[in-house]
Amino acid sequence: MGHFGLAKHPLYHTMVLPRLKSGDSLLDLGACLGQDLRKCVFDGAPPDRLYASDLFVEYEDLSYELWRDRDTFPNRFLADDVLSDNDSFMQGNLMMNLGPGQTDMIVINMFLHLFDYSNQLKVATRILRLLSHKPGSIILGSQAGVVEPIEQLLKPPFDKTEDGRKRTIFRHSPESFTQMWEDAGKAAGVPLRPITCEFQKPEATEASAAGVDTGLEAEEKKPFTADDLFSKEPLTRPKILLQSAPETGRLHFSVVRS
Repeated sequence: MGHFGLAKHPLYHTMVLPRLKSGDSLLDLGACLGQDLRKCVFDGAPPDRLYASDLFVEYEDLSYELWRDRDTFPNRFLADDVLSDNDSFMQGNLMMNLGPGQTDMIVINMFLHLFDYSNQLKVATRILRLLSHKPGSIILGSQAGVVEPIEQLLKPPFDKTEDGRKRTIFRHSPESFTQMWEDAGKAAGVPLRPITCEFQKPEATEASAAGVDTGLEAEEKKPFTADDLFSKEPLTRPKILLQSAPETGRLHFSVVRS
Protein backbone atom coordinates (compact mmCIF):
# COMPACT_ATOMS: atom_id res chain seq x y z
CA MET A 1 0.00 0.00 0.00
CA GLY A 2 1.14 3.56 -0.63
CA HIS A 3 2.15 3.13 -4.28
CA PHE A 4 -0.05 4.76 -6.92
CA GLY A 5 0.62 2.06 -9.49
CA LEU A 6 -2.18 2.90 -11.91
CA ALA A 7 -0.97 6.48 -12.39
CA LYS A 8 2.39 5.09 -13.54
CA HIS A 9 0.83 3.01 -16.31
CA PRO A 10 1.55 4.35 -19.82
CA LEU A 11 -2.20 4.44 -20.60
CA TYR A 12 -3.33 6.27 -17.47
CA HIS A 13 -3.38 9.80 -18.86
CA THR A 14 -4.07 8.94 -22.49
CA MET A 15 -6.85 6.37 -22.02
CA VAL A 16 -7.96 5.67 -18.45
CA LEU A 17 -8.72 9.21 -17.29
CA PRO A 18 -10.41 10.34 -20.53
CA ARG A 19 -12.63 7.26 -20.55
CA LEU A 20 -13.56 7.70 -16.89
CA LYS A 21 -14.49 11.31 -17.58
CA SER A 22 -16.69 10.16 -20.46
CA GLY A 23 -18.62 7.75 -18.22
CA ASP A 24 -16.83 4.39 -18.44
CA SER A 25 -16.75 2.15 -15.36
CA LEU A 26 -13.56 0.91 -13.68
CA LEU A 27 -12.94 -1.96 -11.26
CA ASP A 28 -9.72 -1.98 -9.22
CA LEU A 29 -9.18 -5.67 -8.40
CA GLY A 30 -6.80 -6.20 -5.49
CA ALA A 31 -7.47 -2.60 -4.47
CA CYS A 32 -6.19 -2.87 -0.89
CA LEU A 33 -6.94 0.57 0.62
CA GLY A 34 -8.15 2.15 -2.60
CA GLN A 35 -5.26 4.50 -3.25
CA ASP A 36 -5.45 4.18 -7.05
CA LEU A 37 -9.15 5.05 -7.14
CA ARG A 38 -8.57 8.09 -4.93
CA LYS A 39 -5.85 9.18 -7.33
CA CYS A 40 -8.32 8.94 -10.24
CA VAL A 41 -10.78 11.19 -8.39
CA PHE A 42 -7.99 13.62 -7.48
CA ASP A 43 -7.14 13.83 -11.19
CA GLY A 44 -10.70 14.73 -12.12
CA ALA A 45 -12.51 11.43 -12.68
CA PRO A 46 -16.10 11.25 -11.39
CA PRO A 47 -16.33 8.75 -8.52
CA ASP A 48 -19.76 7.30 -9.31
CA ARG A 49 -18.54 4.46 -11.58
CA LEU A 50 -15.44 3.42 -9.64
CA TYR A 51 -15.43 0.04 -7.89
CA ALA A 52 -12.89 -1.61 -5.59
CA SER A 53 -12.50 -5.27 -4.68
CA ASP A 54 -10.21 -7.25 -2.40
CA LEU A 55 -10.35 -10.35 -0.26
CA PHE A 56 -10.84 -8.67 3.12
CA VAL A 57 -14.00 -6.65 3.77
CA GLU A 58 -12.14 -4.81 6.56
CA TYR A 59 -10.14 -2.90 3.93
CA GLU A 60 -13.15 -0.66 3.28
CA ASP A 61 -13.31 0.81 6.79
CA LEU A 62 -9.53 0.98 6.98
CA SER A 63 -9.46 2.94 3.71
CA TYR A 64 -11.94 5.49 5.05
CA GLU A 65 -9.91 5.83 8.24
CA LEU A 66 -6.78 6.43 6.18
CA TRP A 67 -8.19 8.84 3.58
CA ARG A 68 -10.85 10.48 5.80
CA ASP A 69 -13.34 10.67 2.92
CA ARG A 70 -16.27 8.56 4.11
CA ASP A 71 -18.71 11.38 3.31
CA THR A 72 -17.35 12.11 -0.15
CA PHE A 73 -16.04 8.83 -1.60
CA PRO A 74 -18.74 6.35 -2.69
CA ASN A 75 -19.24 3.06 -0.88
CA ARG A 76 -18.51 0.62 -3.71
CA PHE A 77 -16.14 -1.89 -2.11
CA LEU A 78 -16.95 -5.46 -3.15
CA ALA A 79 -15.14 -8.00 -0.98
CA ASP A 80 -14.70 -11.24 -2.90
CA ASP A 81 -12.40 -14.23 -3.33
CA VAL A 82 -11.39 -14.68 -6.97
CA LEU A 83 -9.95 -18.13 -6.12
CA SER A 84 -13.16 -19.53 -4.65
CA ASP A 85 -14.93 -22.47 -6.24
CA ASN A 86 -17.00 -21.71 -9.32
CA ASP A 87 -20.42 -21.70 -7.62
CA SER A 88 -19.19 -19.37 -4.85
CA PHE A 89 -17.61 -17.00 -7.36
CA MET A 90 -20.74 -16.85 -9.53
CA GLN A 91 -22.77 -15.98 -6.42
CA GLY A 92 -20.14 -13.62 -4.99
CA ASN A 93 -20.08 -9.84 -4.80
CA LEU A 94 -18.35 -9.25 -8.12
CA MET A 95 -20.72 -11.27 -10.28
CA MET A 96 -23.85 -10.35 -8.33
CA ASN A 97 -23.15 -6.59 -8.18
CA LEU A 98 -21.26 -5.94 -11.41
CA GLY A 99 -22.39 -8.94 -13.41
CA PRO A 100 -20.59 -10.67 -16.28
CA GLY A 101 -19.69 -8.60 -19.31
CA GLN A 102 -20.41 -5.19 -17.75
CA THR A 103 -17.16 -3.50 -16.63
CA ASP A 104 -15.39 -1.24 -19.14
CA MET A 105 -11.94 -1.15 -17.50
CA ILE A 106 -10.41 -3.54 -14.96
CA VAL A 107 -7.17 -2.68 -13.16
CA ILE A 108 -4.98 -5.39 -11.60
CA ASN A 109 -1.82 -3.98 -10.07
CA MET A 110 0.79 -6.16 -8.30
CA PHE A 111 -1.74 -8.94 -7.89
CA LEU A 112 -1.48 -11.93 -10.23
CA HIS A 113 2.15 -12.63 -9.35
CA LEU A 114 1.01 -13.75 -5.89
CA PHE A 115 -0.26 -17.05 -7.33
CA ASP A 116 1.04 -20.15 -9.07
CA TYR A 117 0.47 -20.52 -12.81
CA SER A 118 -2.79 -22.47 -12.65
CA ASN A 119 -4.38 -19.97 -10.29
CA GLN A 120 -3.17 -17.04 -12.39
CA LEU A 121 -4.86 -18.58 -15.42
CA LYS A 122 -8.01 -19.20 -13.38
CA VAL A 123 -8.14 -15.59 -12.18
CA ALA A 124 -7.37 -14.19 -15.64
CA THR A 125 -10.26 -16.18 -17.12
CA ARG A 126 -12.64 -14.88 -14.46
CA ILE A 127 -11.50 -11.30 -14.99
CA LEU A 128 -12.20 -11.62 -18.71
CA ARG A 129 -15.74 -12.76 -17.92
CA LEU A 130 -16.28 -9.58 -15.90
CA LEU A 131 -15.02 -7.41 -18.76
CA SER A 132 -17.58 -5.54 -20.85
CA HIS A 133 -18.67 -7.09 -24.13
CA LYS A 134 -17.94 -3.79 -25.89
CA PRO A 135 -14.89 -3.81 -28.21
CA GLY A 136 -12.10 -1.75 -26.67
CA SER A 137 -12.88 -2.77 -23.10
CA ILE A 138 -9.55 -3.15 -21.35
CA ILE A 139 -7.70 -4.93 -18.55
CA LEU A 140 -4.48 -3.17 -17.55
CA GLY A 141 -1.97 -2.95 -14.78
CA SER A 142 1.48 -3.99 -13.67
CA GLN A 143 3.10 -6.83 -11.78
CA ALA A 144 6.49 -8.23 -10.86
CA GLY A 145 8.19 -9.73 -13.89
CA VAL A 146 11.38 -11.45 -14.96
CA VAL A 147 13.44 -11.81 -18.12
CA GLU A 148 12.98 -15.60 -18.16
CA PRO A 149 9.76 -17.12 -16.71
CA ILE A 150 10.23 -19.16 -13.58
CA GLU A 151 8.11 -21.01 -11.02
CA GLN A 152 9.51 -20.33 -7.57
CA LEU A 153 9.09 -22.38 -4.44
CA LEU A 154 8.59 -20.24 -1.37
CA LYS A 155 10.82 -20.91 1.62
CA PRO A 156 9.61 -21.61 5.17
CA PRO A 157 7.36 -20.52 6.74
CA PHE A 158 5.49 -19.74 3.52
CA ASP A 159 6.32 -22.92 1.60
CA LYS A 160 3.24 -25.01 2.46
CA THR A 161 -0.48 -24.62 1.99
CA GLU A 162 -2.88 -25.38 4.83
CA ASP A 163 -3.28 -28.93 3.51
CA GLY A 164 0.49 -29.48 3.31
CA ARG A 165 1.08 -28.98 -0.42
CA LYS A 166 4.12 -27.06 -1.67
CA ARG A 167 3.39 -23.40 -2.36
CA THR A 168 4.85 -21.72 -5.41
CA ILE A 169 4.45 -18.49 -7.32
CA PHE A 170 4.95 -18.05 -11.05
CA ARG A 171 6.88 -15.08 -12.36
CA HIS A 172 6.27 -14.15 -15.97
CA SER A 173 8.36 -12.79 -18.78
CA PRO A 174 6.49 -10.60 -21.29
CA GLU A 175 6.21 -13.60 -23.61
CA SER A 176 4.81 -16.05 -21.05
CA PHE A 177 2.42 -13.43 -19.68
CA THR A 178 1.10 -12.72 -23.16
CA GLN A 179 0.61 -16.44 -23.81
CA MET A 180 -1.30 -16.87 -20.55
CA TRP A 181 -3.78 -14.14 -21.49
CA GLU A 182 -4.22 -15.59 -24.95
CA ASP A 183 -5.06 -18.94 -23.33
CA ALA A 184 -7.41 -17.23 -20.88
CA GLY A 185 -9.18 -15.45 -23.73
CA LYS A 186 -9.81 -18.77 -25.47
CA ALA A 187 -11.04 -20.36 -22.23
CA ALA A 188 -13.41 -17.46 -21.55
CA GLY A 189 -14.55 -17.16 -25.15
CA VAL A 190 -13.41 -13.53 -25.30
CA PRO A 191 -11.76 -12.27 -28.51
CA LEU A 192 -8.65 -10.19 -27.81
CA ARG A 193 -6.50 -7.74 -29.71
CA PRO A 194 -2.72 -8.31 -29.68
CA ILE A 195 -1.66 -8.06 -26.04
CA THR A 196 0.80 -5.39 -24.94
CA CYS A 197 3.31 -6.34 -22.24
CA GLU A 198 6.60 -4.55 -21.55
CA PHE A 199 9.37 -5.40 -19.08
CA GLN A 200 10.70 -2.39 -17.19
CA LYS A 201 13.69 -2.52 -14.86
CA PRO A 202 13.25 -0.70 -11.53
CA GLU A 203 14.45 2.88 -11.48
CA ALA A 204 17.52 3.51 -9.38
CA THR A 205 15.48 5.82 -7.15
CA GLU A 206 12.61 3.37 -6.71
CA ALA A 207 12.66 1.53 -3.40
CA SER A 208 12.12 -2.20 -3.51
CA ALA A 209 8.76 -3.26 -2.15
CA ALA A 210 8.46 -5.93 0.51
CA GLY A 211 7.26 -9.36 -0.47
CA VAL A 212 7.30 -11.16 -3.76
CA ASP A 213 8.71 -8.23 -5.73
CA THR A 214 12.25 -8.64 -4.44
CA GLY A 215 13.04 -12.19 -3.46
CA LEU A 216 14.97 -10.86 -0.47
CA GLU A 217 15.45 -12.65 2.80
CA ALA A 218 12.78 -12.11 5.44
CA GLU A 219 13.26 -9.69 8.29
CA GLU A 220 11.64 -12.23 10.62
CA LYS A 221 10.31 -15.77 10.45
CA LYS A 222 6.90 -15.16 12.02
CA PRO A 223 4.17 -15.88 9.44
CA PHE A 224 2.18 -12.86 8.28
CA THR A 225 -1.53 -13.58 8.72
CA ALA A 226 -4.84 -11.84 8.10
CA ASP A 227 -4.99 -11.02 11.83
CA ASP A 228 -1.86 -8.89 11.42
CA LEU A 229 -3.62 -6.71 8.85
CA PHE A 230 -6.16 -5.49 11.35
CA SER A 231 -4.02 -5.43 14.48
CA LYS A 232 -3.66 -2.18 16.40
CA GLU A 233 -0.09 -3.10 17.35
CA PRO A 234 2.94 -1.82 15.39
CA LEU A 235 3.84 -4.34 12.71
CA THR A 236 7.00 -5.16 10.82
CA ARG A 237 5.82 -7.06 7.78
CA PRO A 238 8.03 -10.04 6.90
CA LYS A 239 9.24 -10.34 3.35
CA ILE A 240 8.31 -13.54 1.56
CA LEU A 241 11.20 -15.95 1.19
CA LEU A 242 11.98 -17.28 -2.26
CA GLN A 243 14.25 -20.15 -3.24
CA SER A 244 15.97 -18.03 -5.88
CA ALA A 245 16.17 -14.38 -6.87
CA PRO A 246 16.17 -13.86 -10.66
CA GLU A 247 16.56 -10.50 -12.35
CA THR A 248 13.30 -8.76 -11.59
CA GLY A 249 11.46 -5.76 -12.91
CA ARG A 250 7.92 -4.69 -13.60
CA LEU A 251 5.57 -5.75 -16.38
CA HIS A 252 3.21 -3.06 -17.66
CA PHE A 253 0.43 -4.67 -19.66
CA SER A 254 -2.88 -4.09 -21.40
CA VAL A 255 -5.39 -6.69 -22.59
CA VAL A 256 -8.06 -5.28 -24.92
CA ARG A 257 -11.25 -6.91 -26.17
CA SER A 258 -11.58 -6.91 -29.94
